[in-house]
Amino acid sequence: MNPAKDTDQQTGQDGRDAKPTMQDLWLRHPEIQNAAMIEAPGIPYLRVVYVFCGYKVTQQEFDAVLSAFNRLTGCHYMQDDIAGVLITPDA
Repeated sequence: MNPAKDTDQQTGQDGRDAKPTMQDLWLRHPEIQNAAMIEAPGIPYLRVVYVFCGYKVTQQEFDAVLSAFNRLTGCHYMQDDIAGVLITPDA
């Protein structure tokens, strides 16, 4: 089962399922609201927070956080399943 396709998601005004943001996913999974989620991606803590808050991050940072999130929750989200992802070119 792909949790990104659950029918209990909020529905937009046009009748389609709205994509969750990373913050939505954080709030849906209290089991990962701890140091393990902050440390698992292997990037600076602040950059992990940026991903969940919807700030611009590099593709590598986003991928590291999403991979850790999927591993810790048992979910299988992909970037296209998530709204509000802001990727900046690598510096």
